Amino acid sequence: MSNVSKKLEKYTLEYSLKKLPTVQHRTGLGGLVFLVEYLRERDDLPSEEVPVATIADDKLVLELTPASLTALFDCLYEPLTVTRTMKSKPNGEFQEVRDDTGNLIHYTYQAERPAGRWLFDQVRQNAEGAIPQGLDPWHRLWQDSLWSIFRGIPATRKVYEASSNRRKIVTEFWKAFEKLDQGKEVSLDIASTIYVGAQAKNAEGLKFSGSPSEVLLLHFAHATAQPYRVVTLDSQGKQNWPGVIWVFLEPDNLQKFVPAFRRHLAGKPVDDILFKTRSRVTLPQEAALSLMIDRDLALSQKDMEPTLVLRGALCTQLEKVGNNINLLAAAYVPYDQYLLRNYDKIVREITSFPLRRLVLKNLLEGNPPYRGLAKLMSYLPMENTLALSGPGVAFSYDSLKLLQQFDLAAATDRNVFN
Repeated sequence: MSNVSKKLEKYTLEYSLKKLPTVQHRTGLGGLVFLVEYLRERDDLPSEEVPVATIADDKLVLELTPASLTALFDCLYEPLTVTRTMKSKPNGEFQEVRDDTGNLIHYTYQAERPAGRWLFDQVRQNAEGAIPQGLDPWHRLWQDSLWSIFRGIPATRKVYEASSNRRKIVTEFWKAFEKLDQGKEVSLDIASTIYVGAQAKNAEGLKFSGSPSEVLLLHFAHATAQPYRVVTLDSQGKQNWPGVIWVFLEPDNLQKFVPAFRRHLAGKPVDDILFKTRSRVTLPQEAALSLMIDRDLALSQKDMEPTLVLRGALCTQLEKVGNNINLLAAAYVPYDQYLLRNYDKIVREITSFPLRRLVLKNLLEGNPPYRGLAKLMSYLPMENTLALSGPGVAFSYDSLKLLQQFDLAAATDRNVFN
């Protein structure tokens, strides 16, 4: 049971997608609905710990008690001990893994990570045994990306370390709800751990804050947000991985969002041999397109007519530098059939990362696919562009195929390569 004061026994929150201020708030509303449905279906919780909710296409009416609010945060911030591997020797306790000849392969060690069980329980029963060992690559990417970015500073991880720290959050919200119930005005601070771009104070010296109901949503934004790695190529042809792309899905229909997101999760194989390819993108916007191209996630059939589940997605590229989390890029991608059809074609036909990035950037900016090709070829080493074998063969083959689809002479006359 919760140790929060029972002066206010229950409090009702009413949300509307149309009235929320940002995409991250709307993502949080989708995440909150997803966790409410997850708790409803668990058979190990007493009824008083399950939130009472009425979900419509655009609205959520949520009746909370201290016990049900505690259950939500216990689920959201549940820790899990996982096994991780490293090529270099880790700090603390570890084990060496060697091959049959005695050569060192890697080190293994135990680490704490966010559990995120709602992402995989029930919809991916065959993954239950894999999760504690960290064998599911999609789950591992979500855990490690959340830990390294939003909880990259050790002091921000306390909410996962002890239930008493989660009770402090519940107490803070419940005191705010009591004041609201008494007709008082109240606001809560917004931390960078729950909102991309939040700071202690803005340029005018004002704190980042919001109403308790809106701040509550931001805690649940990462519940359904999805991480990707972005790959870039420097002038020597070396691949770099600057930060993590976090995609915040913007629901258009709350009732359809939960089953649609479950179908999407169920479609991710536990033992995904193409995981490295699927989880890497060339631009932040590509991460959103790679999610929305899944019709199980973006659309729902209703009376034989497709119903839009997502409005679009916000992509943020974040990198931890020291104790700072830097925002490298941010872009919003609407759900657009034209973009998705062309993106599907790009993914199927272009395997070279630098060329895919160029063509995708042109698609998003409304330019011909080959604009800037000459500049790209001059930037990259020759063995990475005009190769008949080796690492550059994909670029050579894909770029030639791309140019053959257009009138090369006319393109040269218009000087669109540069």
